[in-house]
Amino acid sequence: MNVYSKIQHLLDEEPSDWLAESKRMEIEEHTPWLKTSQTVALRILGRLREINMSQNELADKIGISRQQVNKWLKGRENFTIETLTKLGERVGMTLEELVQPFPEKNVIHKQEELQRQR
Repeated sequence: MNVYSKIQHLLDEEPSDWLAESKRMEIEEHTPWLKTSQTVALRILGRLREINMSQNELADKIGISRQQVNKWLKGRENFTIETLTKLGERVGMTLEELVQPFPEKNVIHKQEELQRQR
């Protein structure tokens, strides 16, 4: 939907859903990086449990606020390469280990790919 259409919807007597539509489109556009961010978050959370480290301790080791760590570990904020490297160093994981998809997702993806080929 272009800007003109959004404005026209605002001027119409009927209620507009352009804001909801805009949010939906934004989510769809960012889905690939969100999935990777969520994978990283799950891997870090799992590793924190393994090494018995709290999110607060991780924040202290990196030198950032616990709120920022919380945002990352909820999988709702994008990581920079620098951030991933720092997080990995503090929990004993490589960058490759952090971003590697979970095996069960690979299996599902392969099954879907095979079905499309048929």
